[in-house]
Amino acid sequence: MIVAGGECDSNGTCAYMSPERLDQQERRFGEVGLAGDVWSLGVVVLECYLGRYSLIKDGDKPDWAALICAICCSEKVEIPVSGSPEFRGFVERCLEKDWRKRGTVEEFLLHPFVRKIEK
Repeated sequence: MIVAGGECDSNGTCAYMSPERLDQQERRFGEVGLAGDVWSLGVVVLECYLGRYSLIKDGDKPDWAALICAICCSEKVEIPVSGSPEFRGFVERCLEKDWRKRGTVEEFLLHPFVRKIEK
């Protein structure tokens, strides 16, 4: 999370934190900018679509280790094929594990999923 003055802070709900915020090997608060917030947005948007937390299998009650593994170690997040191509593309770009490859805020402002909502 970016706080006043552009400083990075790791406060928040762990279930919505990005891999680079949770992985001790990847902690680079000064470098990642808004990438962690973009990840969190993707988790929330997918959760709204599914009606449940999206990174853990439906019905599972994960412990801390399972949550960290789901965020940091699992393969790409499954995005339902029932969503529109724009929706799937938006969420996929938000939930890119590598923060260097993840979509940017500027990109998302022009993304077809967001532009479609504006109309």
